Amino acid sequence: MSFAAEPKNLHWEGAADRQPRSFLIVTLTNTAKDAGGLFGIRRSPSFADSLPDAHVLEGRVETGPLGGNSVRLRAPGAEIPDLREGDRAALGMVSDLACICVLRIPAGMAEERLPNWLAQQRCG
Repeated sequence: MSFAAEPKNLHWEGAADRQPRSFLIVTLTNTAKDAGGLFGIRRSPSFADSLPDAHVLEGRVETGPLGGNSVRLRAPGAEIPDLREGDRAALGMVSDLACICVLRIPAGMAEERLPNWLAQQRCG
């Protein structure tokens, strides 16, 4: 019997005029509005990890330091572009596990064009 490994949890941070030092390219396996945990407690503004209209993205990393791993990101809904299962996203990372932006990679973008496209994107 085999069990799938739990996804690595990424942490959301506001961009605060920062630019990513790297991008994780992720193929999404699930996108959902965050239920807020038991009794919706994570939606309470009194908790440090409370995020407005939080959404959860899960996917498999294609490239980057976590290549091949599954990841999960909980982020404010206003910071997430319209994404669906199967879409590719670029997660702007400021450390190994801290994400400051989510970008939707245009469908059909050739791999060789991706680095130039990412270099022109802005977070925040």
